[in-house]
Amino acid sequence: VFNWEAAKPNISGAIIRMGFGSDILSQDDKFFHRNVKECERLGIPYGVYLYSYAQDDAHVQSEIKHTLRLLKECKKLSLPVYLDMEDNSIRGYAARSYPVWDAAVKKAGYRTGLYSGYYCRKECMPNSTTDTWWLAWYNGTNGTVKPNTGNWKYDLWQYTDAFSVAGMAVD
Repeated sequence: VFNWEAAKPNISGAIIRMGFGSDILSQDDKFFHRNVKECERLGIPYGVYLYSYAQDDAHVQSEIKHTLRLLKECKKLSLPVYLDMEDNSIRGYAARSYPVWDAAVKKAGYRTGLYSGYYCRKECMPNSTTDTWWLAWYNGTNGTVKPNTGNWKYDLWQYTDAFSVAGMAVD
């Protein structure tokens, strides 16, 4: 379990995982509710993300429902709502699913964004636009050498999966 009080002095915000794929309770992240409540209690700015498995129109509609159901709990959301588009199983459908999800979540009044690696975006959804891009690019430089993403500008850059702060626990 993440200790948000210990982490707060070392972070400027958080992006909380909502869950995975379809609108099924078992797909919710088991710590989502607690993490949202702790960020709100402690005044930590936060956004959220859903990991996508959508491979057809029905599945993306279920992911939209999943996202909107959990967003009802986010009373002090101040950062974007991201769709995590990195699973290999969705590569053939990503260019279609992201714009559909994006439009629906925006229509509900939220600021949206895309989470993906550069090559996934380049190969699977080169014509997709996004208001904000959270780039996953592990180039082994620990953030010292910025990636070249051409004309696509990223707002957040995740350069490692091996970083930790006080209060962090592995689930």
